[in-house]
Formats: sequence, C-alpha cells, structure tokens
Amino acid sequence: MSGKKGSSAAKSAKNGKKNVKIKIDDLDLEILRKLKEDSRVPFTKLAEILKIPDTTVHFRVKKLREMGIIQKFTISISPKNLEYDLLSMIKIRIGGHIVPDISNKRLEDLTDSLKRIKNIHFLACSDTENSIYALIYTKDKDELLNIVKEIQSVDFIEFDVWQFSKIIKGENMYFEL
Repeated sequence: MSGKKGSSAAKSAKNGKKNVKIKIDDLDLEILRKLKEDSRVPFTKLAEILKIPDTTVHFRVKKLREMGIIQKFTISISPKNLEYDLLSMIKIRIGGHIVPDISNKRLEDLTDSLKRIKNIHFLACSDTENSIYALIYTKDKDELLNIVKEIQSVDFIEFDVWQFSKIIKGENMYFEL
C-alpha cells in the first residue's frame, strides 16, 4: 500500500451495524480530499494527479466504501443560486418537566414535526440540555418569520433566532432540496 509510514490515523465509522476502528493513511485522506472537491473526477485522472497507479485508486475507493467512510457520491447545491439568500439558526429549548420522560417525549415530538419543514436543512439535539438546533434556509425574512410563528405555536418552548450575514465556510454543506 502507498502512503507515508507512521502517518495512519484510527478512524471510527459504521460498517453495517458494528462500530469498528478503521485505519486510514495519508493516501486515503488525499483521495478523500480530491473526491470531496470533485466526485466526478475519473479515477485515472485522480491517479495521475496523485502519481499512483489507477488500480490503487480503485482499490482504495472500494475499501473506503466498504468501510462506510465514503457513503455516496453526490452533488453540491448552491442555495444562493436558487434564491435562498437567508441562512438562520434557531435554538429551541424544551421546558424541563419534573418527569424526564415527559421532557424527552416533547423533544422527540418536536423534532418529528420540525423534520417535515422543508426549509430546515439540519437538526441536532444537545446532550446537555433539552435543546434542538436547526439551520434554516429561506428566500427572505418573511418566509423565516412564518417558520418562526409555526414553531412559536408549540407549548413549553423558548427559542433564539440568529440570522447569518456571511457564510465563511460550508455554504453548501447543509442544503437539500
């Protein structure tokens, strides 16, 4: 195998239902970086860029897919070019209940309903508090306001809304149609 000696890193990935430790080296990481830039690059071209045999690229990509590190080859969509000009984050805090199961149920119910809102492109729950974080792309402030009103109608929550004026990194990271 190609790659620098002593530079392999242990990575954790899902392989089927087991959580296994996976060792990848610098060459694997470089292949991943190049494919992240352009997943349509032919393996022969990638091999030429990396100065390795194309069979090595084929073998490495196959291995990375089997390990679950590469999950799919996809496209990156520009929200701005589709006129989604406003990116916002909402932090929603679920009111704590004396019975933790009730708070957990409220959190679960709210995340289920938030998943159905097409403008929400990323949802995450906090481990340390009953909070949900949502990234929302909207075409304008009115559309954002309508989503906020919909969320506001839920009992036992508080929330904060932040609008981002400039995305420095990851502008296409969370956008889905």
